[in-house]
Amino acid sequence: TKSKLKMVWTSEDLRFAFNGIGYYVGEDQFRYFEAGEQCLESLIDLQRALRQEESEAQSCQNTLMEWNILTEKILPLIAANPTDFRLVSICVKLMALVTMPAPDSAITVNVVEMRRKIKSAFHNENTLVTLTHLFASIVQKQPSEWDRDENKFVALMLTLTRHLIHQYRTPLISYRDVIAQDNIIQRLSDDLMLKTLLFLCQQLTFMNASAHTLIIMEVLFHLTWGQSPEDIVDCDSNTLSAENSKILKEDKQNVVSNDLLRHARFGGAFFCVKGSQVQVRTSLGKALSDTPITDDPKKKKKFSIKSQPKKIERRLQSTNTVRKAIKEFFLEMLDSGAFCVFADCLHSDVVQFAANAGGQMEKEDALKYSHLVRFILRIHRLMYDEKCKKEKKTLQFQAEEVASVMDMATFRFVYDRIQNSIMFKEYEQIEISTAMMHEMLHTLLLMCGHGSASVQENGLALAGVLFREPVYTELLQTLFTNYQPRFYTSKHRQTLIEMVHICTKIVELLVKNDNRFR
Repeated sequence: TKSKLKMVWTSEDLRFAFNGIGYYVGEDQFRYFEAGEQCLESLIDLQRALRQEESEAQSCQNTLMEWNILTEKILPLIAANPTDFRLVSICVKLMALVTMPAPDSAITVNVVEMRRKIKSAFHNENTLVTLTHLFASIVQKQPSEWDRDENKFVALMLTLTRHLIHQYRTPLISYRDVIAQDNIIQRLSDDLMLKTLLFLCQQLTFMNASAHTLIIMEVLFHLTWGQSPEDIVDCDSNTLSAENSKILKEDKQNVVSNDLLRHARFGGAFFCVKGSQVQVRTSLGKALSDTPITDDPKKKKKFSIKSQPKKIERRLQSTNTVRKAIKEFFLEMLDSGAFCVFADCLHSDVVQFAANAGGQMEKEDALKYSHLVRFILRIHRLMYDEKCKKEKKTLQFQAEEVASVMDMATFRFVYDRIQNSIMFKEYEQIEISTAMMHEMLHTLLLMCGHGSASVQENGLALAGVLFREPVYTELLQTLFTNYQPRFYTSKHRQTLIEMVHICTKIVELLVKNDNRFR
């Protein structure tokens, strides 16, 4: 029988395996990386050490990152052996383990800095091009033609991509973390990784490819988290770039250490003052006066929200280039029908699973699904509004691009998520699920009022079923009753008010077109 005892990996063991990967030979322009005699065995040993490690300890991972294993060993090894599929696959698996994000309970300033270091390593190296080309060569084939190793490589590349663009939702975010996130997204776009991902979404109907749906959802979640659909659609404007320059200039003048500056894009609404930093409230309105700015227990100190000087909000946005890359990706995803294919697979993995499980499912999956659907529906609606403004007339609403999420099963899913979140006082999930419901209702209104004859018919039929069920008509009352300013953002209040107007207009259309509602 296989022993259940785990080997204790010492620093010497890790160093031996680390050195066994390979080494540089030559000098200057003649310098190249050569694999060691025990290269494969060393890579597998490091994989074993990382897999056996406790999730919260991550001592092996931290040690390897301190030794710069990505830039010193793995990336040069791939660059020197781009055609060795087995070696590259083992390297990708090791990188997926090395770059694995820390759990929320273990996030510190050092952990955040490590995440930034990982993004910078891939941004500064050209190895990602090699990996993307190999990934694309597999994806462009029919998934039914993938062999076992190729299918495993697709899963590893998606996992690695998810880890690369993962961003912690924490107050311990500096402006350098925001810039590192933009750099890696830009690199993925330039190296055609996003194009390859889009092509894979179109093939999710195949059995082999559909197994990767949830990982793709997580990749797209981290791609859009911290982004505003309005900013993405308005990416041709230079307003945000000018604002970014102003923020960075003021940061250098006002803050003692730029590493300690927090920004609102990922972790909430944070503020800084001259010579010191103070957190006022997160995106959910919770006070963060007990959040330390350092890992050193001797230097830890708590912020006092009271008696602070005038505060200046800092919200560093993506550059125009990054926002254009994200916009082009999602527009092509909608136009090519890839979103409908992707959403259909997610429907069975998320919505139907939640229904069969009585509404019980992974909270993180529910949050990511709700955020992603809300984001894409809003992008789709804003683009429709932009086209109407350019044409200076009301155009026909193209509901076919998002039809896969406009059904009663999805409405029930969102309703259940809101009710469960209210029960357990999960305010972030309430906000995201309510925003998803808001976008679905707004899309339904456009279907009923500005779609083609068949789209209007389907929209009115869906609206009729929806508004005949008392639980949905009472949902708004429940949300308003539950609303407390100290737990929610002002955006949530605005969403609730807009939902009232949207529901009123839908009912007016139902009364106009259906005698049973008069």
